[in-house]
Amino acid sequence: MSSIASMYVFTTEQIKELNKIARQLPRRAPVPEGAHVMLCSVAPEDVKAATAPYEPFWDYIHDNGDDNEFDLNWNGEMMDRALLYLREKDIDLTKAPLIETGDDEFAFLVYNTEYKNKYLEKLDPNNFDQNELNEWLEEYMWGTPQEGIMDAIRNIHIFFQQIDDTHVVLLHTDWIAGVIQSKPLGEQPPGFKQPRMIVYLCKDCGSRMDNSGGYNRISDAPKDTNYRCWTQFLITTKVVDGKEIEESKDVTMPSMDDEADDHRCKEIASGCYRAVL
Repeated sequence: MSSIASMYVFTTEQIKELNKIARQLPRRAPVPEGAHVMLCSVAPEDVKAATAPYEPFWDYIHDNGDDNEFDLNWNGEMMDRALLYLREKDIDLTKAPLIETGDDEFAFLVYNTEYKNKYLEKLDPNNFDQNELNEWLEEYMWGTPQEGIMDAIRNIHIFFQQIDDTHVVLLHTDWIAGVIQSKPLGEQPPGFKQPRMIVYLCKDCGSRMDNSGGYNRISDAPKDTNYRCWTQFLITTKVVDGKEIEESKDVTMPSMDDEADDHRCKEIASGCYRAVL
């Protein structure tokens, strides 16, 4: 699923004002124990009513935050994965103070001089070993291009240079809450293997998605399969009696109705791609 990342420079006084606005945002009702959250479609007027209370918050960010130096040329997921990788390298940027939105799923990290003094030199892109990064991606973020991770780190380093006694940096991605709440990948239970996703795409869809940062072409699609474009397989690894056993499952998203199916690509896949979960 795609994500958008953003970084802004604010004065310390502006961050105080943003926190005041954030405290007025609606508070999410807790999910009852045993209940499940499900996606559903809603009417446009309901969407407008639900998002209206957040408009002053977003307006303040866009009107006052300075994002002129932000230049991430990849999907925002590269920022999420960069934060995970940095944490594995003892550069933990996930424990910074948060804007007080009152909602753990609506998270904004704030970096001040404490974080600059502690991590600025370590964030210099020249300090990172490309081969080591590729090995980590191969194990934990299969299919992620290391160029995307390094571009995210480069942006963080540039923004950290702008922090001083009167300026802080704000970082947000659509899925950053999951990063903040996640366990360090090195602390997973013995035998844990990150699930992997294989997606079959036609030439046009493959060309488009190959530039998104989340898909890497592995090979041509097997000629005897005739998979439809966007056929997906989840590969999981289990350890049984000390041996690794791989299992694959067709997880292609079914069409909910005829209208949805009309919008799906109907071409036969020509390529096999790695996709990051």
